[in-house]
Amino acid sequence: MKSKFDQNIDRRNTHCAKWDILMEENLDPKVLPMWVADMDFKVPEEVLEALKKRLEHPIFGYTRTPDSYFEALIQWYKKHYDFEPKEEEIIPAPGVVPGINQLIRCFTEIGDGIVIQTPVYHQFQEQINQTRRKVVVNPLICENGHYKMDYDHLDEQLKKAKMMILCSPHNPVGRLWKKEELQKVGDLCKKHQVLLISDEIHQDIRRKGKKHFVFNTVDPSFKEFTFLCTAPNKTFNIAGFKTANTMIQNPKLRKKMEEFLESIAYKGHTIFGNIAQESAYRYGEKWWREMNEYIDENIAEVLGYFKEHIPEIRIQSPEAGYLLWLDCSKLGLTGEELQQFFIEEAKVRLNQGQVFGEEYGDHMRMNIATTRARCMKACEQIRKAVEKRR
Repeated sequence: MKSKFDQNIDRRNTHCAKWDILMEENLDPKVLPMWVADMDFKVPEEVLEALKKRLEHPIFGYTRTPDSYFEALIQWYKKHYDFEPKEEEIIPAPGVVPGINQLIRCFTEIGDGIVIQTPVYHQFQEQINQTRRKVVVNPLICENGHYKMDYDHLDEQLKKAKMMILCSPHNPVGRLWKKEELQKVGDLCKKHQVLLISDEIHQDIRRKGKKHFVFNTVDPSFKEFTFLCTAPNKTFNIAGFKTANTMIQNPKLRKKMEEFLESIAYKGHTIFGNIAQESAYRYGEKWWREMNEYIDENIAEVLGYFKEHIPEIRIQSPEAGYLLWLDCSKLGLTGEELQQFFIEEAKVRLNQGQVFGEEYGDHMRMNIATTRARCMKACEQIRKAVEKRR
């Protein structure tokens, strides 16, 4: 039976970063974009209807974030994560990355160390560098394709840091951290009096039966030093609305953050950002469940294809997210050579591994949140390109 997620929607010429940048780079039109982390899926109908209804009113002046916005967000977290933040603990942000940047500027000084766990979302390092702080690396350990944390090394690295940024679930390796793993991280941050930013934007996209733990639910004491960065953007494919939330349960830290935001004249979301998030959380659950099922099937199909036809490229099944972390080391290519291979020979645009960590030049990140037909076409093109090199 054909799924609504099989619908092929042309995103070209819509100022779409994922598709239109390829045209700006004058790449072969046959190159498939499997990189930027958004989905090629139509958003929930309820979100579209809510936006259309607001568009019927012809004035779009200054706005405020309504109580109903917070109510929808709180109910989502209460139902799905047994976590019930208070309205005053939720601070709207223009995106998770801007929210992280704001937290870095508010709670650290130039030259302070900030721990990240590579390979990790490249914007963590970018924001640390942009704010003239120091990157302190605690690399993940990879054993037979499975990534885990090095707690002994983390213990040492936290001595050099004022803050840590945790990716939970992890991008790009797809780990959904267990409760005991998060407990160890929190205990070490508490030991060294290090503030923690927990980026949980990928939390809603996870394999069937898998559980995500909001960091502050692991241990009641963790709320004293933790900032939760969340958003509906990945979940409902609404990143273009620049809608996110920073949750701060410690009142002293929250007051400092609110004063900082006043100092930079940040006043919250747009009219349509508020509407998109509220309607998604309030009415989008059925769409969300169907989307997760479709992503699960995409992952199973792609991993099965690689295992059978492209064993040179190894992929561990991600526990969360729609991103695959490809170990291409057996191809004998790294960095620009590997990127060139995928673009020019396989006709597929992926994210280069070294942006997630310098030592990962022989890895690539692949986004499979698109139609199954496009996923399989990309697989076939990669297979043909690899076969020519055998």
